[in-house]
Amino acid sequence: KFQVSNQIIMRGKYENRYDVTILINGIPVTQIELKRRGMHIKEAFNQMCRYARHSYNGLFRYLQILIISNGVDTKYFANTDKPYQYSLTFFWTDEDNNRITSLCEFTNAFLNKNHLLQMLDTYTILNDTDKVMMIMRPYQVYAVKNLVKVATETANGGYIWHSTGSGKTLTSFKASQILAKEPSIKKVIFVVDRNDLDTQTTEEFNKFESGAVDSTYNTKTLVKQMA
Repeated sequence: KFQVSNQIIMRGKYENRYDVTILINGIPVTQIELKRRGMHIKEAFNQMCRYARHSYNGLFRYLQILIISNGVDTKYFANTDKPYQYSLTFFWTDEDNNRITSLCEFTNAFLNKNHLLQMLDTYTILNDTDKVMMIMRPYQVYAVKNLVKVATETANGGYIWHSTGSGKTLTSFKASQILAKEPSIKKVIFVVDRNDLDTQTTEEFNKFESGAVDSTYNTKTLVKQMA
């Protein structure tokens, strides 16, 4: 059950009035902070930071996705107990990587019920080691969706091409996690071409989910693992 609430007031050390809150089954999961046109979107981000310090407690500890907008530019990011970083706020895009920035267009695309549920349930990741919540960028989401579709609906192969620093490990982890839950898929195997990549991938995967990777350098051990 979806509900939208305007101007919820939280009283603590300060009185905070939230612009828009989206609740699912009575739990606040998405918060939207709006500023008027002409103001920099970072003003909305700074407001979110103040809310996090002063009043995101009780039920509001369940917030997962935070959205900021000045009407012209709209971005989203993950709620976390660590200080928010503006560099981890993202624009949403279409599949051709065209930015969807205006509040109305963003609302139609991102806050569509089915899409919002997917972002909350599937494309938000808890980093188990650092205890922070992470949310995927749009190109990561589209990459994972396409990979899973090809793997489960066709007999074709394919590849995902991401640049340096774009979050390839997170993309591959999420794709692997989804595929591993498919009844028709018995194993997900990674082959890496450098030892440092093997170590890095294992460490990163175990951050997202402890014990997620079973690795080996030995062929005989690999045969046993495959069995």
